[in-house]
Amino acid sequence: MQTTSTLSTAEISDRHRALLSAAFLGIGLGYAAGAAGHLVESATLLGWIEHAAMAIGLVLVLWAMIWKSRRLRGRRASYLGDEGFVDRTVTRAHVVSWVATFVLVALLKVLVPDDTTLPTGFFLQLVLAVMLLVHGTVFFVLNRPDGDSSGDVDRA
Repeated sequence: MQTTSTLSTAEISDRHRALLSAAFLGIGLGYAAGAAGHLVESATLLGWIEHAAMAIGLVLVLWAMIWKSRRLRGRRASYLGDEGFVDRTVTRAHVVSWVATFVLVALLKVLVPDDTTLPTGFFLQLVLAVMLLVHGTVFFVLNRPDGDSSGDVDRA
């Protein structure tokens, strides 16, 4: 009797994408803390939050890579294939993330004066934070158990 469950390639791909989206949230939080650190005098706590969030994101990325490669051992491993159930959710999260990022960049271009005293690093961290946080949030909102990520589910 086998005690470990055998996951299909699609299930492994879905879990891999969920881990990477969680990593995006962690890294996005790190960038948000870094951007906020430019706006306050004493950013010691924000510095710790930034480093901790980045470390958590890195651990999640490494965990996802190692976990998926171990699970797919002996099978055809199309690493970024479209065989998962949540592939449409990931695509929708990418689109919303990019649109939000472009809207933010356009707003910054219009609203921030050219002679601002804020460093370039602030704007870079702000844009990356929005991109990653929006992607992770949209993925998990669309992928929640009662969410309809594919649009193909019939509700009776």
